[in-house]
Amino acid sequence: MDRNTTIGIVLIFFLLYLWAKMNAPTPEEIAEMQRVKDSITLAQSTFDTLAPGGQERAAKLPSTDADTLMKDSLQGLLLERDFGAFAAVATGTESIVTLENEVIKIDFNTKGAGISSALIKPYKKLIEDAEKKDVYLDLFLLEDEKNKFEYLLPVSSAPNGYVKSSDLFFAPSQSGNTLTFTANLGKGRSIKQVYTLNDNYDLDYELILVGLDQVINKEQKTIKLNWVNYLDKIEKNTQYEKIYSTVYYKK
Repeated sequence: MDRNTTIGIVLIFFLLYLWAKMNAPTPEEIAEMQRVKDSITLAQSTFDTLAPGGQERAAKLPSTDADTLMKDSLQGLLLERDFGAFAAVATGTESIVTLENEVIKIDFNTKGAGISSALIKPYKKLIEDAEKKDVYLDLFLLEDEKNKFEYLLPVSSAPNGYVKSSDLFFAPSQSGNTLTFTANLGKGRSIKQVYTLNDNYDLDYELILVGLDQVINKEQKTIKLNWVNYLDKIEKNTQYEKIYSTVYYKK
């Protein structure tokens, strides 16, 4: 090999070394991952490793109770591994909460605290049936299940390096035309998403993060917003609809 090739190879290996060094987990992160791994191994072992006399107690339990106890223990540890400090709000039951005025009715899902649909009351959706006849239906927007409105919260111990807010369960509370969704992490830490429905179609939104400086990865200076909307066909004339459909965005 000539001199330039040798220098190039050395530089490549040096860059790879720097990249691995910069992206390597910290000693604290390694210790946390090892702790969770050890806990999972511990939960999968026999009950006598969990507490004195555990094996005898397990033998006296009905098999279904023992299986449930083991399953719940494993599930809790896996949630802690995948969600870290967000594990407390990573399970729950989905429900729909509504804000409504004279012209619009907006449904929100407590899982993720996002909009699941918006009914535009004064208007109708126009489609053609199999016989090419006009059919008017209620006009719903933002109801596509593929839609996303989620924050990617940087958490080093999470499998992908982040926790999605759309996977978390929020407790709703309503005061007048304001709806507040809260994910309470404990120890004074929380995520709040606040929606206020004003006149007409005006919907205000606010994100409030409290005490998360000790939870999210400090090396990340920003939190990413993943916002995806699939537009449904709501007009009979597709070409006309394409011309007048657009997105307006302001920082």
